[in-house]
Amino acid sequence: MKFLFKLIVLPILTILAIPLIFLALTYKSVTIPADDFDGTATSFDLTAMISEEMDAFLAENDSTSTLGLAFSQKDANLMLKGTFLELNPLFLDETADALDKDYVISDTVMGLTYGYQGSWVRFIDDVVEIESGLHLKYSSFTFKTRILITFRLEATTEAVSLKLEKLTIGNLPLAWLFGTVSWAAEQITGNDIEAIINDQLNGLATFDPVEREILLDIPTLVETQMADDPQSAALVNSLLAFISENELLAIGFEDEEFAASLALGKTKDATAPFTLPLVDQIVDEADMQSILASKANAIILSTLTATPENPYPFIEL
Repeated sequence: MKFLFKLIVLPILTILAIPLIFLALTYKSVTIPADDFDGTATSFDLTAMISEEMDAFLAENDSTSTLGLAFSQKDANLMLKGTFLELNPLFLDETADALDKDYVISDTVMGLTYGYQGSWVRFIDDVVEIESGLHLKYSSFTFKTRILITFRLEATTEAVSLKLEKLTIGNLPLAWLFGTVSWAAEQITGNDIEAIINDQLNGLATFDPVEREILLDIPTLVETQMADDPQSAALVNSLLAFISENELLAIGFEDEEFAASLALGKTKDATAPFTLPLVDQIVDEADMQSILASKANAIILSTLTATPENPYPFIEL
């Protein structure tokens, strides 16, 4: 009897348990960050922001003044909200029906209703999290899951690194499968994932499938983008090297913001300007003529006092 149980029943239970375990691991309920989605969607005008910061710096500055740019978590989510409203104008509208209000996209196929809750971002330390919610409804049962993608972003004047840290469906981590999936795709399709991604990057950055990292080399990028003007490219790279050497640039995440701060105030010379004493200043034409006459007399006198040992005596002009 035990033999039959192991031979027949146990495999059946195992087959049934696998999808149940998968559903349990991938089940995850998430909610839209209401605070970040509360407000009007705005565009991010980098040029206007730089102009405003530069005007403020020029108007008033000292040795501690900085020129700063910031892009907040809420800015990013409001931009996403604007995109979602283009797809569904009733999204988050409390007066709309449940499907239109709760989902950016929803539809029913053969009795199965799916709903895409949207996507939102979080800035945590030097990590960017992108989370998306998805619901599947059949009869009275609703399966809820989320897709979470986490990137680690590091930026300096020399390089920008974007590394995939997590890829999670529900509570099931899948980032570790990236190498296996890449290898399988290459065996099945004959296409090298690394080569495909690097080709799409067009030489501006490199992709490392082992580290799951895209690396952008700033000096190389400058030289590539300014290939027709090597002198300007060299000037830009020299300026970046100067900024790096003097630690003028700070880039990173702080208080749910991605911020860049350029300490231009450090380049300001706070030394008091030199002022020539009034007695030594030339105030009119008569002073100029007197000084020239004095120097002319000194030159004539020096020629008369020259000796073989010192044929060119020092003349203080």
